[in-house]
Amino acid sequence: MSTPMDRLPETALEVLTKHGRKLGKDYAVIEAALKERSAFDAECRTLRAEVASLRAQRRGLHDEYAMAALKGLLASDTDAGQHGHVRLLQAFALADLAMDVRSTR
Repeated sequence: MSTPMDRLPETALEVLTKHGRKLGKDYAVIEAALKERSAFDAECRTLRAEVASLRAQRRGLHDEYAMAALKGLLASDTDAGQHGHVRLLQAFALADLAMDVRSTR
């Protein structure tokens, strides 16, 4: 027959083993969540880089469009009923508009 003192270490060991298993499961859950979060963060960094690239491309297209429009206005014939200074004013207005578009981004 065992005495309560003989049973105590075994009970303590059982309790520690039970808690150890629970902690092990908790650790595994936390580790899986951290890996998932790390993958999510990596995906976010990739998406942010893609967005930055697309914004740069958009800025480039806006700049190219504005320059093409300016060149078109300055190179067009003044024989269409408009004088050169009117074309120049239109070019400056278009350049001002392009700067407004760029500053709102």
